[in-house]
Parts: sequence; structure tokens; C-alpha cells
Amino acid sequence: MTILRAEGATNVKAMWITTAFAHKLGAKDRRQASKWYPGDAYVDAMAVDAYNWTNCRPGVSNPWNSLATLLSGFQTFAKAHPGPEMWLAEYASVEDPAVPGRKAAWLNDARALLQTPAYARFKGVVYFDLNKACDWRVDTPPATLATFAAMGADPYFSG
Repeated sequence: MTILRAEGATNVKAMWITTAFAHKLGAKDRRQASKWYPGDAYVDAMAVDAYNWTNCRPGVSNPWNSLATLLSGFQTFAKAHPGPEMWLAEYASVEDPAVPGRKAAWLNDARALLQTPAYARFKGVVYFDLNKACDWRVDTPPATLATFAAMGADPYFSG
């Protein structure tokens, strides 16, 4: 950003993106997000990638996590850095094979969560719609697509 500003660029923003997981690691862990933050002088926006993996990866057992749980560490970090915009650069959930419809409910809960005052700093959200490592697509199962469409039709998310 220093070079861009020195050249007079006024239409560029720097976004710092981490995983939600990195905001939940202990202070001694080298992967902890705050260890990689360049500072408010260099960041116009902070973003996070938040995934509800649950048990979609062979040999890895994760609990079912709400978006609020996934974002809690990022929210805490952001309170110490009130200037930069906040973005949800990627977010997604897999379906819970033990509880059909849970993915649609998770997405609907995320829709409501993002409209609360605690999330007012978020300027944008991007759903990760891909079958990669796990099935994050919004049309699997089909009921999830209706929930996602309702979110897209919500005036709050119209930009």
C-alpha cells in the first residue's frame, strides 16, 4: 500500500484475509492471526473465511459450528481494530448426514445473524459454492437452495 499511495492511487484498498480458525488459536501458536496482521495503517479491510466442516473430511472430526461460533474470534480481533471494513470473504457449510435439513437451517441462521447490530461492520459476504474437499454447494441438498435464494432476495443483502 505504501507504494500505491506514494504513486497517488486513490481507487485501491488492501484487504487482509485469514481463516476463522486462525483467530481461535492460542497466542503461542505461530498460525494465530494477530501474528500476521500488518497493522491498521496498511489495511483498509479485514476478511475471514469461515467453514462449518463438521465431519466431512475423512479422519477429521469437527463439531457442528454455527456461523456465530466460527466468527467469534474474528469479531474479538475486530473490536481492537475498529477502523477497517469487515468482510466475510468465504463462508459455507456442509450438510449434516445425521440431521437432514441442518445445512439449510445453518444458512438461514447465518442470514439472521448477519443482520444483527453486532455484524453491522460487515460490508460484504461471499458464499463458497463448490464441491471441493467437501460439498459446500448451495443446491445440496435441494432445500438449501431455497434458503440461499431467500437470502439473495432479502433487501438487506441487496448491496
